[in-house]
Amino acid sequence: MVDQSSGGTDAGEREARETDASLVDMAKAVDVAFPKLRCLRCGSESFYLIASRIFEAAQRPSLGAFNGDAVDLVCQRCGMIERHLWKILRDAAKPIDTD
Repeated sequence: MVDQSSGGTDAGEREARETDASLVDMAKAVDVAFPKLRCLRCGSESFYLIASRIFEAAQRPSLGAFNGDAVDLVCQRCGMIERHLWKILRDAAKPIDTD
């Protein structure tokens, strides 16, 4: 929806486009990081990608805390969820050796 008063795009549509772009970036990073990605439980090669926000509070100071985005890979066959912290995945040398 175009906002006639400002000549710009509705904030909701803009946010949706930014979210879509972020998901595409995350999917590309996963593909580059894990070119032979398979489900750890059933071996399937088909996944859903879900981006989520993590707000963790450490119970002990020695554990630290993390606030940020996560990339969840959900197996389309068995539903197993594999979670990666986006900042670490994004910045890791690729491909990530899984052997």
